[in-house]
Amino acid sequence: MAVRSHIKIYRKSYLPILVVGGFGLFGLLVAQLYTRLSGAATFVASAEAEAGVLAGNVTKLTGQADASGQAAVKFGSQPQPVCVVSASQKLQDQDRSDSPETPWKRTAAEVVIYFVTGAALPEHADYIKKGAEYWGRSVCLDTRAADTCPTAANCVQVASKNAGRGDTDGEFEGREQGGYRVGGTITLYTDILNQEPPNGRLVPTVHELGHAVGLIHRLNTKSLMNETTYEKLSAVPDNIDYQNLLVIYGTKQ
Repeated sequence: MAVRSHIKIYRKSYLPILVVGGFGLFGLLVAQLYTRLSGAATFVASAEAEAGVLAGNVTKLTGQADASGQAAVKFGSQPQPVCVVSASQKLQDQDRSDSPETPWKRTAAEVVIYFVTGAALPEHADYIKKGAEYWGRSVCLDTRAADTCPTAANCVQVASKNAGRGDTDGEFEGREQGGYRVGGTITLYTDILNQEPPNGRLVPTVHELGHAVGLIHRLNTKSLMNETTYEKLSAVPDNIDYQNLLVIYGTKQ
């Protein structure tokens, strides 16, 4: 935004003016007034031009780390996180009795994963969209909900069906190849899941997405990724979840 500076300018002008009769004094006054006005206009125009240049200056590129220790670069006022982690950082709060999960292969700044909701009930698809938004907050992941799987993309199919047995409200089954995850399926069991209030449906859905992106169970009973979930838990991953994803996918330094 240009800044206008209103500054009074006092400038003496010595003009050789030929005074003829009664018009001499009037001519002198007019000449001095013209000099002052033209000088002020030139100064204000210059000040506005300089202010415009200052307003257009760009903040220098700086490196910084946020409260969770994640590396970031900052351009202007917009932070751009980077998937980089200290080589000494380890996975936290892990339930080693849980089955291991396999990571997706990261070949770019972020791993892009699609959760395909074409075979899911509309309300379940809405929970998947929210879960994809939450896990996509990781600096290493770009998780999206989609009706179909794009060609050659990383995709997890989501299906809604009746359990018919047991008490599991959802489960994930992954597919691996060459040491990396290449696909998988999340099954949401309608007859069990739909007995819960909305947050009681959202939490286990986001939990299964957590497995799909490579996380195992955590020991903390208040964690979204604990083996047992319930409606009063927050459906939003916490800092440890995001830190664990950083350890799994981050470039080691």
